[in-house]
Amino acid sequence: RHRDGAWRVIDYKSSAGAKQPDDAHFAKRSGAWRDLQLPLYRHFLAARLGSAVKLGYFAVPRRLAKCGVHLAQFEAAQLEAALEEARRVASEILKGDFARAVRLADLDV
Repeated sequence: RHRDGAWRVIDYKSSAGAKQPDDAHFAKRSGAWRDLQLPLYRHFLAARLGSAVKLGYFAVPRRLAKCGVHLAQFEAAQLEAALEEARRVASEILKGDFARAVRLADLDV
């Protein structure tokens, strides 16, 4: 819990370079959600912790001088779109429909 009273859900990410949460969660070409991890954390924790849940990464890149916390800047509408995408994905999995997943993998979104 942060000093300002908000909860911060911080996901550790190690990689060659420090990634920003917004960049990692959206496809560059299409703008579609490609990673729902942080929005789903918020969705499941907000009911328990309240609406003051901030999301981010603790980046641990190869160059340790670049380590740090990077908070996501998702807007409410974007978080709602992420939940809709999660529902759509779950529905397709339950139906055994993986055609869209194959198409998206081919597009490298």
